[in-house]
Amino acid sequence: MDEIKGKCKNPNCQAHITGKCYEHKDSLDVCPNWTAKSAAAKTKKRKSDTASTIAWTGEAIAPDTLNIISHRSNPIIIASVGNVDAGKTSYFAMLYLLLLNGHKLDDYHFAGSLTLTAWDRLADKLRYNKGAVEFPAPTPSNPDYYHLLHLALKKDSKLHDIVLADASGEVFKLWADNKDDENAENARWIHKNASAFLLFVDCEALETRKAIARAEILDIASRLVEDLDKRPVAVVWSKADKISLIHDKLKEQIKERLKNIFQDSYSEFEVTNYPNIDPEGLCHENNLKTLNWLLNHTTQPSNVVPELEIVNKDDIFLNYR
Repeated sequence: MDEIKGKCKNPNCQAHITGKCYEHKDSLDVCPNWTAKSAAAKTKKRKSDTASTIAWTGEAIAPDTLNIISHRSNPIIIASVGNVDAGKTSYFAMLYLLLLNGHKLDDYHFAGSLTLTAWDRLADKLRYNKGAVEFPAPTPSNPDYYHLLHLALKKDSKLHDIVLADASGEVFKLWADNKDDENAENARWIHKNASAFLLFVDCEALETRKAIARAEILDIASRLVEDLDKRPVAVVWSKADKISLIHDKLKEQIKERLKNIFQDSYSEFEVTNYPNIDPEGLCHENNLKTLNWLLNHTTQPSNVVPELEIVNKDDIFLNYR
């Protein structure tokens, strides 16, 4: 007998098996207790249920989906901060390409990622195509845009979940001018939740825009140091193949101001995505040294176990630990 697709509200009715109405209606369709169910609806529901149970897609994640990582450990969040076109996203892309091609961090070993699709799409922009390289597209400046990339790294047999957070330079400029700006929500979230920071100093901008670029960099640095609470900052002189073109006095002014702002909580690195030799210090070595320094100066957030107060001292169950 073919299966009758439907259900009756009357618990005594066997119409879904017999096809006959318990209340002797001429047709199940006219019975007020009968609910028909089509095969298409059943198939559609099954697909929907399956999709909703799959948390991992390989794409970048957002704060409301961090649970797919934080259920295993409290991740270290490392955030890139800087002006428009300072090289923040390109740094992440180069970092991934270096790891992908066998370059290693000093103390940590690659152990996987839950955002491999997003990583590969990002790094694909830096692969050479007929002698040219296309850099990643500008990061969207929406205040609710989050692009969190995951790395699982292992050190001394212990797994560390690392989340690299990216946001647009436009948002950081708004945040630097006014930390309560309604269009800088993602910058506020990054500043509040990050365990460590990459502050990008754009050498190309300092060469061409000089004092204006200096002011923008120092404005962001001054905002970043607020409530920093000893979180480490790696100052990244990006596009460092052009650092020699910056006026010496301008460069020294910035270095002195950054030292006054961050005191002992920072270190400086020069990086580029244009290697002249292989291996090349500014590119292959310093990109990895920057991350390694941050990891070695960052304390992984600990899981907080709540203290439970036992009200009834005689209750054996409540006193069991």
